Amino acid sequence: MLKSEYLYACISVFAALMLAFLLFSTTGVLALAAIALLFFVPAFAIVSNFELGLDEKLVFSFFIGIGVFPLLAWYVNKIVPSLRVSAVAVAALAVAAGFLLWLGRRRTK
Repeated sequence: MLKSEYLYACISVFAALMLAFLLFSTTGVLALAAIALLFFVPAFAIVSNFELGLDEKLVFSFFIGIGVFPLLAWYVNKIVPSLRVSAVAVAALAVAAGFLLWLGRRRTK
C-alpha cells in the first residue's frame, strides 16, 4: 500500500509540473519548484518525524508551509532588513529543525 501512495504522489507532482510547463513554459516550472523548496520541503522535513500517513504529512506540511513560513520570514525580516535573506534563513532553520528532530528520534530508538 505504501508504494501506491508514493506512486500517486509522484504522478501528482509530475502532472503539476507538466501543467506549469504547458501554461507558463520553463518559468512556470522553475517558479513551482522554488515554491515547493521554500514552502513545502522544510515543513515536510519537520512533519516527517512523526508517525503519520503520507497523505497527512503532505497536507500538514502544505498548510504549515503556507501559514508558518511567511510569518517566520516576516519576523526575521524585522531583524535582517532583506526579504530574500530572511526567506533563506527561515528555510535553513526549518530544515535544521527537521534534521535535529530526526536525530533526536533516531537516538531514542
